[in-house]
Amino acid sequence: MGPRLPLCLLVPLLVMVPAIAAEDDQQSQTRQVWELLKASRALVNEGKLEEAEGKLLQARALSPQYAEVYAHLGYVYELREKRAEALHAYAELLRRRPNHQYAKTRLQDLFYEGPFPRQIALEDINFSPVRFAFDRCMLSFGDNTEVAGIAYTDDLLFHEEMERGGPPVEVEVPAAGGNAKCLINRSTYGYISPPAGEQINLKFILSYPSKLISASESDYRTLAPRLTHLMLRAWWYFSHYLGKESPVEGPVKAYLLEKGPPGAETYGSVMFFYSANTPRSNVEWARQIGHEYGHLVLPAVGRYIEPEFYASGLLGERLFIQWLAEEAEAVSGTPWPQQPARQALDKLLGDEAKFDAAGYLAKTAYADLQLWYEKGPDAAYIAGTGRESMHYWLGLMMWIEAALGKEGLREVMDAAPGTSPADFLYALKLVLRQHATDGGIQLNAASLDIARSKLSTPPAQGALGWRAVKLAAGDSAVFVMYIPAGLWEMRLASPGPGISLTFDGKGPLPVEAEKGISLGKVTEAWHTFELSNQGGEIELRSIELISVPEV
Repeated sequence: MGPRLPLCLLVPLLVMVPAIAAEDDQQSQTRQVWELLKASRALVNEGKLEEAEGKLLQARALSPQYAEVYAHLGYVYELREKRAEALHAYAELLRRRPNHQYAKTRLQDLFYEGPFPRQIALEDINFSPVRFAFDRCMLSFGDNTEVAGIAYTDDLLFHEEMERGGPPVEVEVPAAGGNAKCLINRSTYGYISPPAGEQINLKFILSYPSKLISASESDYRTLAPRLTHLMLRAWWYFSHYLGKESPVEGPVKAYLLEKGPPGAETYGSVMFFYSANTPRSNVEWARQIGHEYGHLVLPAVGRYIEPEFYASGLLGERLFIQWLAEEAEAVSGTPWPQQPARQALDKLLGDEAKFDAAGYLAKTAYADLQLWYEKGPDAAYIAGTGRESMHYWLGLMMWIEAALGKEGLREVMDAAPGTSPADFLYALKLVLRQHATDGGIQLNAASLDIARSKLSTPPAQGALGWRAVKLAAGDSAVFVMYIPAGLWEMRLASPGPGISLTFDGKGPLPVEAEKGISLGKVTEAWHTFELSNQGGEIELRSIELISVPEV
C-alpha cells in the first residue's frame, strides 16, 4: 500500500475538484450563450428573424440571468412586430440592470410611438413610463363571486395614429352624414385583467380633443378616464354574465366629439359620443355607454319603426345600470337601493354628483316589466313594430332576469334561434322545458306582479327586480310562470303557516310549510299563482316548482 496523504491535504483537494468543474461548466455555458448571441446577430442581418429569436430563447434557457440576452430579444421582437413580447423583454432587462438606458429608451418608444401596447404583463407595469389607474370589478353569477381587474391610462397621451410632431387626426362625424369632421389628438386606453390573470389586455381606446384644439376650450382630461372606466365595467358584465363580447378584433374604438346632436351612436363597430361639451349627469353617461355597447354585443332584435330600429341598445342600457346597482350592493354589503349602496355607486366616477340609478330603473326596467304584465305574457304585442311593442319585449327580458336570474337570461339568449322578438319567447319555453326535464324551476320573488298583488308594505326596488316581498296577514302576491306539461308540486323557499295558493283562479288551497302543495297534472301554458297569507308575516324569496315523474 502506498503512502497515505494527510487528512489536512485531502480536504482541500476534495473541495477544489468540484469547484474547478463548476467553473469550467460556467465558462462553457457563457461561451455557448455568446455563440448563440453571435449566431442570432448574423441571422438578423440575413433577415431570418424567427431563427434568430429561436437562438436567443436557447440562450435565455441556458442563462436566464444574463441581462444582454433580453436586450437582443427585445430588439428581435420589435423587428417581428411582437410588441408585447418586446415590452416584457425590456422589463426583464431592467429587472436585472435597473439603469440600462437602452431598455428605458425602447420602452419609451413602445408606449409613445406607433400602436399603444395591446398586452402588458402585470409584473411589468412598474417599468411603464405611462401612469395607470387600477380598480376591481366584483362579479356575482349564481353562487359564485369573482373579482376581476380593470386598468386605464391616467396620463395625457397622444392618439396612437398621430406621428411625432404631426397634426391631430381628423374623424368624420357619422351623425352629420359625411358633412362634418372633428379633430382629436388625445386618447385614454382601457384594459381588463382576468381573475388571477398575469397580464392586462387592451379593450377600449377612447379618443378626444385636447383643450388646445377644443372648439369650446373644454378639457376632457378628467372625463375620458371616467368613461373608459365605465366601458371596462360594461365589458366585464356583458362578457361574464351573458358571454357577449365585442365582435371587433382588437380594442373597440370610441370617440368623444364636440359636433353632432347630443347623444351617442354605434356606427359600424365604433362608438361615438357627440356634443361632448354638453353637460350630462353620471347616469346619463352610463346609460349612453350601456346603450351603444348593447348595440355592439347584443343580438340586433327587432326592426322596429320606433323609437329606434333595434332594441339591443335599450336592453343594453337597462342591463348595464342594473348590474352597476347590483355591484354597488355587493361592494357596500347593503341591499339596493339603501343609502350605502347608492353612495358606493355615487363614488364610482370619482366626484360628488349623484348617480341616480334608482330613478333610471324605476322609469325604464320596472316600467317595461309592468307593461309586459299589463298586456299579458303571451300577447300579440311580441310581433308588433311600434314603440309599445319594443317596450313589451324589453319587459319580457326584464321579467326573465327577475324570475330566473342572470343565468336564466343567458340561457334564453343562447337558445334564441334568431333575432326576432318572438324568437326569445320561443327560447324561454325551450329553456323551461329543459329545466322541467332536469327536475324543476325556481321562480324568484323579484318577478312579482306588483299591480295585481295586495301588500301592506310595498316591496323595495332591487337591482334585478323587486326585493323584500313581505306577506303580512291578509296580504297576497301574484306571479306568473310558463310551466311545461306534466305533474308538478310547488314549495316555498321561505315557508310559513297560514299560506294558501290560488292557482289559475282555483283555490285557495293550503300550502303545507314543509311539503308545499301538489298542482296535479298541468297543461303546458302560462299559469298564475296567487299566494295569500293568514298567518304571521313572512318574506317571500322564491317559489320552487318541482317536476314529479309520472308513474
